[in-house]
Amino acid sequence: MFSKTSDFLKNVREELKNVTWPERKDVKASTAVVIALVIFSAVYFWIVDSALAMLIRSMLS
Repeated sequence: MFSKTSDFLKNVREELKNVTWPERKDVKASTAVVIALVIFSAVYFWIVDSALAMLIRSMLS
């Protein structure tokens, strides 16, 4: 079992050497896009939810 784990970790290390890691600038840009989209989506769904709640309230009263 120890040899399988050791082989696995060696293979993981070799594969990680082949990974092309993004630069800090790219990570910051991607993070900013994700945060902006999350905020936009949250506001959009809040508006739709509020509108539907008002519609349902007016239909029920």
